[in-house]
Amino acid sequence: MKQPLASEIVKTYSQRGPMQQFRLNESNAFHCFRCGQSKKSKLLVTYDSDWDHLLCNGCYGQLHSIYEIKAGSQSEDEKSTELAGLLLSLYNKDQVQEAERLYQLSENRSSLLSGNALRFVATSEHLSQALESVAELDWSPATIGLCKAVETEVIERIVLPLSKRLEGAVIDEDIKEKDIDRDEQ
Repeated sequence: MKQPLASEIVKTYSQRGPMQQFRLNESNAFHCFRCGQSKKSKLLVTYDSDWDHLLCNGCYGQLHSIYEIKAGSQSEDEKSTELAGLLLSLYNKDQVQEAERLYQLSENRSSLLSGNALRFVATSEHLSQALESVAELDWSPATIGLCKAVETEVIERIVLPLSKRLEGAVIDEDIKEKDIDRDEQ
């Protein structure tokens, strides 16, 4: 794709793997397709010569480091070790611990959901796998399944326990409260 920016390219750097960096005469706002953040810079990087796939300098540096390791002359084991070290260095200790916690939760999610909610989620995931292959298909059945899973969890974990707790409670005064009286609306 042709460069869509209004700024003039003042320097083109040599291509490194699938990436090429350009210096523009003025800063341009853009969206980094890798990290998803909005950026503004005179340095832009295209991925695979596609101006719709721009990288910020941070993502470019990370991808370039990975490319350099992969293109190196070390053995596969040495490359793997170096890549693992690089990937671990990209995140601080708190981010790694949070990622581990989220992974463990995702692995145990079936034990955290009620039986009905789990069936809705599993059905939605099964439908989504079938829907992925055809772009024109309607995703509403998979979405509805996820909505039903949330609804089931809310009812089973909040509404029913709350109704049992309020069983026999006198709430006549609360019902007469002007802010929640439905007759005035």
